[in-house]
Amino acid sequence: MGLFTPIDIAASALRAERLRMNVIANNLANLETTRGPDGRLMPYVRKLSVFRAGASDITGNSRFGVTLAEVMESGEQFRRVWDPYHPDAVKAEDVERAPEMFKESDIGFVLYPNVDMPTEIVDMTEATRIYQANISVVGLTRAMVRSSLEILA
Repeated sequence: MGLFTPIDIAASALRAERLRMNVIANNLANLETTRGPDGRLMPYVRKLSVFRAGASDITGNSRFGVTLAEVMESGEQFRRVWDPYHPDAVKAEDVERAPEMFKESDIGFVLYPNVDMPTEIVDMTEATRIYQANISVVGLTRAMVRSSLEILA
């Protein structure tokens, strides 16, 4: 374990939390998205960050640090709101065109993303606090190294 390993470990956490915040921001930006990029009826699916231990590209050791391993889609159900006059309400032709996506019971409902704003805000707050804690680790480590060098000088 080298002198700068604590900084490297904190740097890996900073990077992972920054990426997590990007995923959360994307979820919030698509809170009401009911159509896919191609314009077809397809609600946005909430994304989740999955971490794994080890960040050898930063720390030089696969046992230290953390990495954002993948961004996966949430398996939660879409929010259903009864609004048959909404332009994005599910119609009978949508059920016929995409039976794997829509059911008969969806007709007249608008399917909204499975993104819950309070949950995303809590996740963003947690990610921010973890980020701040790792900034503190970097600052404290730098101060310890500086003090050690002053003692030696």
